Amino acid sequence: MHGSGIEGKRCEKKRDEQETGYAEYPSSYFDFFSPVTETVALHSPPWAPHLFNYYRFEASLHFKWPSSRGMAEELPPRIGLMTGLQAGAFIGLFLGFSLAVVSALTDPDALVRLLELMCLTPLICAVLLGPFLGWRRAPLYSKEDPLDEARDCLERFNEGQGKWRVLSHVRGDGRAVRIDLHNSTHPLAIVQATLPMTQKHTLRYIVGRGEQRSRSPELRNQVLSYVEQHIPLNRRRRTSSSIEVLPPSVIEHMESTHVMHRRLFYVLPIILIFAWLEMR
Repeated sequence: MHGSGIEGKRCEKKRDEQETGYAEYPSSYFDFFSPVTETVALHSPPWAPHLFNYYRFEASLHFKWPSSRGMAEELPPRIGLMTGLQAGAFIGLFLGFSLAVVSALTDPDALVRLLELMCLTPLICAVLLGPFLGWRRAPLYSKEDPLDEARDCLERFNEGQGKWRVLSHVRGDGRAVRIDLHNSTHPLAIVQATLPMTQKHTLRYIVGRGEQRSRSPELRNQVLSYVEQHIPLNRRRRTSSSIEVLPPSVIEHMESTHVMHRRLFYVLPIILIFAWLEMR
């Protein structure tokens, strides 16, 4: 009897510990794969409304992946079929002229063949190459006015009349924003504040030639060294009096265009060689 009483007290103590653990960690009482909403519903107070809104709580536990529509809006648009046909016709015109020269050198009396090469080759190249060229993506240009954004960003660097001012030193030329760094006591701070804009827009920093007779002979080297530390080589250009920084989308489009041009220049001599062997 004494032993059975001790066992009973142990069972009650163990049961109390389990209930305490279930109260502290409700998920341990349920199946591992049970949804979180069921766990919350079973532990809700009795005065809660019957139609409890669990959506907000459940949605916060899931990672929201970006929708395909949002991702598609970020991609630049296609060049288009009409532009692709025009590019294919231009390539065909160049190829047809080259074949016509080969035809005139091999058989000058074959005027009909010469006209066929000049007229049919652009049409054939437009039909064959046009869809592939039109599938390429155009560079992504921002529709926002970069001049107003640059002036708002550099408003705090105004130094007064006769010195560096936004209205007189920040201008737009239709393709890029020109920022003249002369007469400024903080040129590197201006460059640092505007470099994030180069992800979407083209900026041109007017720094002079860097000669001893210039107004600020050390300005060009200072800005150039700072830009070289933060911008890759393919995104920056140097002219005689300025440093230009291009956005990544323009660089990608230029690189893809150069690759296509190299392939065409490799294929064109091969076609001309086979055409000469066939016509001679």
